[in-house]
Amino acid sequence: MAMAMAMASSSFVATDPLAHVAFNADATHLVVATSSGIRALSCSPLEHVFSRGGFAGEVKSADLLLAQEGSSSEPEPPLVAVVLGDDTIRYCISQPPPHGQMMDAGNGGGGVVRAIRHVGDHVAVARDYRVTLYQVSRHKAAKLIMDVHTGPNQVGACALALVDGGQVFVLACPTPTVGKVQIWHKGRAAAVRVHAHDLTVACVELSGDGQLLATADDMGSYAFICSTTDGLVRQELRVCCTRAVVSSMAFSFDSKWLAVSSDRAAVHLFNAQWT
Repeated sequence: MAMAMAMASSSFVATDPLAHVAFNADATHLVVATSSGIRALSCSPLEHVFSRGGFAGEVKSADLLLAQEGSSSEPEPPLVAVVLGDDTIRYCISQPPPHGQMMDAGNGGGGVVRAIRHVGDHVAVARDYRVTLYQVSRHKAAKLIMDVHTGPNQVGACALALVDGGQVFVLACPTPTVGKVQIWHKGRAAAVRVHAHDLTVACVELSGDGQLLATADDMGSYAFICSTTDGLVRQELRVCCTRAVVSSMAFSFDSKWLAVSSDRAAVHLFNAQWT
């Protein structure tokens, strides 16, 4: 018996040119960034939550950092991270944040902001030559956790996972040595090093439980799945017969599958379980 499926849709019109659109982790909220400000929306139904403008600079992007907190009767609005044109990152909710909740990602000689990874109350900021990990809060200043040198990283390759109920972070990013990835665990003094490629690392991703690391280089022909515990390569995956630019990778919630997308107009799905 054939079944027809209807998808409900809603629309939102921005008055200024769009700069960036992003969902939070559980897709309950959406943030729309224009060149002059941001607007946070709930998804079901599509309703306005709050807007912010008047930033000291042009808005480049915005991301939702946290899912809603608080009781169901008095939910708090999502926390939004806004990247400005001078690579300053400002965190805000429905009211302008205090000065202590602003961190400058343009200082320190690290270069421009290339990517931001938000998981729970942690945020990893990838810049040209380093990845900086912060712990953020609605009511406290952003706390610097660690600052890692990566060497040239113009694509902003980095991945972040929180395990053990959000108490332990796992951070993965390139090393200054071409083709290697460093994996940092909270509470461990030294990083686990993975030598998966001979070329520049272009993309990394962690499974939700922080046990697996997926990597791809800038050739894009192969991807690798490694153990974050010992750095050993568990699987070699053929992505493309010719050169491809791998733009993103994602593990399924149960870590059984890995999706890899590239500029070859295809999404490849691999079984991430090894024997």
